Amino acid sequence: MREFIDALTQIPADDFVDEQHAYDYQSLRLYVTRAAVVDDSEFPGEQPPVAWPLDDLATAGTAPIPGDDSLRCQVISGDDVTTVMPLLEGANQATPFRSGNADYTLVVRPLLPGESGC
Repeated sequence: MREFIDALTQIPADDFVDEQHAYDYQSLRLYVTRAAVVDDSEFPGEQPPVAWPLDDLATAGTAPIPGDDSLRCQVISGDDVTTVMPLLEGANQATPFRSGNADYTLVVRPLLPGESGC
């Protein structure tokens, strides 16, 4: 079974995390879209936008769909992860992030061993 899991995931068994230790990620992948504002809706509601401290979300990273800049993807690591983690830990899925003059929605996930880029 172990060989089958290794073949599927390409992640060595010693890179898995046991119950007593959280995964220590080094990089985060961010998917970014403009926040949808629906008139007469409670969303984004009472949540004020959080100021984004890194590069402008409108241009940072790459557009994974050629010719369509409505979705951006970027990977952050090092000091940038340290900078944004307090903001992300205080956020939820509906939290808008302000960058430039616009609000954005983020989908964030850690990169797993062997992963890179978008």
